[in-house]
Amino acid sequence: MQKFLKYGLVPCVIILGILIGVIVIYNREDKKTFLEESDIIINQVTSYEDITSDLDVKIVSSICDCIYDDYAGYKLPDDLRLNQDYGVLVKDASLEYNIVHDYVFEFIGNNDRWVHITYSMIEEPLKDYFITSDSNVSVIDGVEVLLYQYEEQYIVDFKYNDMYYEIEANHVTLEELLTLIRGIFQDSDELNVNEIDEVYSSEVDSDVRIINVVDSTVDVNIPWEFDDFGIPKVYFTSTSELFIHDLRYEYKNGEQEFTVAFSSIEEPIRDYYFLSDGEESFVHGVCMSIYQHENIYYAEFKINNHYYDVETTNMNEEELLEILEVIINSEIKNT
Repeated sequence: MQKFLKYGLVPCVIILGILIGVIVIYNREDKKTFLEESDIIINQVTSYEDITSDLDVKIVSSICDCIYDDYAGYKLPDDLRLNQDYGVLVKDASLEYNIVHDYVFEFIGNNDRWVHITYSMIEEPLKDYFITSDSNVSVIDGVEVLLYQYEEQYIVDFKYNDMYYEIEANHVTLEELLTLIRGIFQDSDELNVNEIDEVYSSEVDSDVRIINVVDSTVDVNIPWEFDDFGIPKVYFTSTSELFIHDLRYEYKNGEQEFTVAFSSIEEPIRDYYFLSDGEESFVHGVCMSIYQHENIYYAEFKINNHYYDVETTNMNEEELLEILEVIINSEIKNT
């Protein structure tokens, strides 16, 4: 028997026990509908039961700063817009709600049309209904997918790129649903690299110092692993009062090198600037600005209230994207 959990709308921070949502439980009837595409099977559903009381979670609204109303990285019908996003937290070893189990994005449209997209990097998203019958598996673009239909509602479960997804859609056509699913399987990143003509040196306040951690008593962790680059040199910027503003991780492999500057206070301190009215880019739904000057890329973004600057030299766009994905995935896992 598989257990699942589904959420309704939430305000800011609430315990799931007071959530009001649509609860569905599937019966043992093994009904299915075959479409013209023989590898897609829809499992029909006829009844439901509430198991919400079995769950112990906490809901935190807008847990990710990376999703904006005009973009969420998904191929959705034009009338659907992001209504809210929230995280589903479970307890850690200290019995505190510190582990983000699921990320949920709720879109609403016209005529009671809505889509809820939930993903988890831990395991299948939590749900508040369970399936008691065997489920027929569909294959879409080579990926195994479970497809269910209850009246006007579709429910979809699959794993892709080490992420577990659940999609719930109401009054959405099958064609629109398949477009959304296939869009996730494709490259949903939207990169707009802004060319800049010149990079200028910027004055840094005289009380700002860059110190190698090996020359200090500061103990820092290295949060990322880049197999080809080994262990980075780590620096921190500080003031005369030894206040740490940001950390800098410098990686080098032959002619290729890159730096990741990180701050939990504000944007990292920069000793350069350039003029640009560039377009925004999106990587895994994270909004960022990417610039290129000759053989150097600059990427600036914020996720989970952390500020990042990434600068690469003698690396191509694909290699930059791999670095950004490692950082973003690390932030998601450690939230």
